[in-house]
Amino acid sequence: MTGLDHTSEVIVEIATIVTDDELEVVAEGPDAARIVAATVGAVDHMVELQPHRGSTTGGLAAAAVAPWALGLTGPVYGACAAVLSLVFLVLAARVAANRATEPSAMDSEKHLFAYSVFYLFALFTVLVADGYLPW
Repeated sequence: MTGLDHTSEVIVEIATIVTDDELEVVAEGPDAARIVAATVGAVDHMVELQPHRGSTTGGLAAAAVAPWALGLTGPVYGACAAVLSLVFLVLAARVAANRATEPSAMDSEKHLFAYSVFYLFALFTVLVADGYLPW
């Protein structure tokens, strides 16, 4: 089950990994990422179907600050979440402004991805630490 709408979408990549009942890898397909006869028009159509890049980052930033705004965490978490989210929004704005389609010109997307990993780690770390503080 892929959720693929066969009338307007096509499979672009396929990877095969066979595992046993303990999820140990038994065999892998000939290529981990094999291109499956995708036309340029089909790929362009799928890109058009994607929502505008960066459209949900404001909601993510609001959700990150919400525990503090609702009184569920202390001021340390609130301040850290606000600063981390501000940096995230700035990086997301850079991605939204970048109209490049070549991977070599997508440094802002790469920076946002790397920061997003750090962002989640830092938010959860501060959330846990804030729970141990005396207020």
